[in-house]
Amino acid sequence: MKAATRKPLAFVGRSRNELNGFPDSARQDAGYQLDRVQAGLSPDRFDQLPSIGRGVLEIKVDEYREAFRVVYVAAFPETAEAIAAQSESLEILRAAGAGANATSTSAMKLAGFLAASGRFAEAETLLLEVHDVLPAGATGHGPSRATAARALADLYDAWGRPGDARRYRAGSDEPDSG
Repeated sequence: MKAATRKPLAFVGRSRNELNGFPDSARQDAGYQLDRVQAGLSPDRFDQLPSIGRGVLEIKVDEYREAFRVVYVAAFPETAEAIAAQSESLEILRAAGAGANATSTSAMKLAGFLAASGRFAEAETLLLEVHDVLPAGATGHGPSRATAARALADLYDAWGRPGDARRYRAGSDEPDSG
């Protein structure tokens, strides 16, 4: 009997470094859960994140009264390139402590993937959600509202909507009045 083919992992951005920054037991548990996913099994504890996109899941690891999360894509949106990529790997979008910043960073990365695939409306939905949940002037880890506004401006430029791009580039997120 032939052994099942394991899917390789593809880390995005700083996700490998962030995963390596977990406490030892949390890192080991996250690694074990990713190993299960590579073998075609479900992680022991996870949530689906449909607000970020189809096939996006979050592995939950709790150690020492802290929550750690690994967000990954196990199924990409249905484009020919995405289907080919999904069969090759599991994409680790974000490994971080739980919180809005981790989810916002993952949503922004997925929005970039969608925009690159020409799925502007879906990317817009994600970026608007991120923009709306982040407080103005946010600092620290993760994206700021200004970063989300720049991503929206870039999206609108690529989508051929220069008026919307100008509005977000100028830092005004209020609809034009008049």
